[in-house]
Amino acid sequence: LMATYEAICDAGLSPVALRGSRTGVFVGSSGSETLPALTRDPETVTGYSMSGCASSMFANRISFNFDLRGPSFNIDTACNSSLLALQVRPSWALHGNFPKLIMRTGRA
Repeated sequence: LMATYEAICDAGLSPVALRGSRTGVFVGSSGSETLPALTRDPETVTGYSMSGCASSMFANRISFNFDLRGPSFNIDTACNSSLLALQVRPSWALHGNFPKLIMRTGRA
């Protein structure tokens, strides 16, 4: 979330101004190092530990926290997730439905 916030600010946009907008979030990832760290101690594991760290929730977590209302999905195709996310995103932009898009790729 911090990296997304910084990317929005670095792009010259205001996170507050994006709230409620039809901004799409596309995330390319295939793994998370967070889940093993948060589930190391069985006594501290909660229901949120599992769903909050699932890679399928990365894009949705960004959309929820920044109140973004466009398409929000994670692309997980192993080693080429980032490449596929870069390929899919422009096709959404070409349709003109979502002028603002957030991309995130790499390991989480």
